[in-house]
Amino acid sequence: DEAFQAWDQEWASLYPDGDPSRKILEEVQNSYYLVSVVDNDYIHGDLFSVFEEL
Repeated sequence: DEAFQAWDQEWASLYPDGDPSRKILEEVQNSYYLVSVVDNDYIHGDLFSVFEEL
């Protein structure tokens, strides 16, 4: 959530209202989810096995 907040407050604010670049940033922020996946088994973990069935 902090990443999208920084995206909006820092990056998008560089562009004026109505600018196509700002619109893209706002659209991505409003229509996508930011997900963090963590594997706590640092030695034997296999984080990517979760995605094999997708």
